[in-house]
Amino acid sequence: METYRRLSSRTLGWIGSLLFVLILGGSGCLDYGVWGTADDDDTVADDDDVEDDDDTGDDDTGDDDDTGDDDDTGDDDDTVETSCPLPVPDHVDVATMVNGEYWHFYVPQPTWAFATLHASRRYGPDMAPVSPSPSFFFATAMKESSMGCSYENSYDPQHAGAYFPPLEASWGDGCFQFENGTAFVEMNRMFVYPFDQYNYGVTHTEIISSLEPGQDRDNFETSALAAGYYHTFAYGMFCYHEHNPTDWLNSASDPMAADKMMAVVYNRGAWDGEFIFALEGCNQAQIEDCLSYNSVVWQYVTTISAVQQELETAVANEECYHGDITEEIVTEYVENILPLFPDTPDFGVDHAAVLSDALAAFNANAGGQPSADFQDVGGDVVDAIDAHLPQLYVPYTSLVNWYIYNGSVACNL
Repeated sequence: METYRRLSSRTLGWIGSLLFVLILGGSGCLDYGVWGTADDDDTVADDDDVEDDDDTGDDDTGDDDDTGDDDDTGDDDDTVETSCPLPVPDHVDVATMVNGEYWHFYVPQPTWAFATLHASRRYGPDMAPVSPSPSFFFATAMKESSMGCSYENSYDPQHAGAYFPPLEASWGDGCFQFENGTAFVEMNRMFVYPFDQYNYGVTHTEIISSLEPGQDRDNFETSALAAGYYHTFAYGMFCYHEHNPTDWLNSASDPMAADKMMAVVYNRGAWDGEFIFALEGCNQAQIEDCLSYNSVVWQYVTTISAVQQELETAVANEECYHGDITEEIVTEYVENILPLFPDTPDFGVDHAAVLSDALAAFNANAGGQPSADFQDVGGDVVDAIDAHLPQLYVPYTSLVNWYIYNGSVACNL
């Protein structure tokens, strides 16, 4: 991949008493590569499921050097505007092999852009080291299901033939392979609301599974948000192994430690030896160095982190999502996520208020137009929605009740 930039400079010099102005212009072709490739196994649904082995549950300011600034009345305005204030990637040739293939990444549905942005913005201060980007969620979905969990995916209009085809093997546990018998049960234990299917009717089929082709929604959106809840459980389970998650992640030398450790637990579960080995041996090393080389979890973590970095590099180069958003799309997103948040007397979310505020946020940023760039409206829309939803938190009380019976010295539990 190449990007072309116009470079210009002016060199001023005095020779004797005569001023010469020399203007140098030119262009350069700057090549940049993508970080790493990881060969992958060809399985999707059977190797990469959440907790598949444990059934007990589971400097953008761009400031110039203003020395000798010729405007003595004040500094120049050196702020660089970006076309990607919302870091959702789009139109990226991914160099990392995923599930035996090389993919052209694109956002196949606008509500998926909302979902990954929304999921990435929900993490609270009690788990501050964990702040996954939209690219992390897309990379996870690519690894888990090849993003083939929907019949509604459109072709990429900017890249002939690019498509995430339906993959039936992924439908049972959905776009993020969120297993019913393990991960979903774990969420039932950790969070009375919204995952208590017995009291609130939130079922795996309704919010996770993509089993029914042509159904009104493929559950990508609710699955992305559910993955965020699972990450809070994974974070808290550091305490089970007597490591304070905040201290451990803040001191880790791997800059992607938080995302990689969330991926380890998401793939193998919180009791698996691979997670324990990483906790005990890799605080000052790359996380994958403590995983069994070329194992399922090693391939899983290295693939997701490599794809994530490629997508984040694309965003940094302003290859981001600019889809046209309308009131209809905002309404669709709201309607797709609300089954995860039932309107009940004790914990309920006011569905009508969520939609009203989401549409108000869209219209406030759309400048009176019927459609607007996702980059202009997406952030305020998801913030308006999230103001009505229960916030993510680490379920320490539930963790103690279920697993950390004697408390945790590392976490003061």
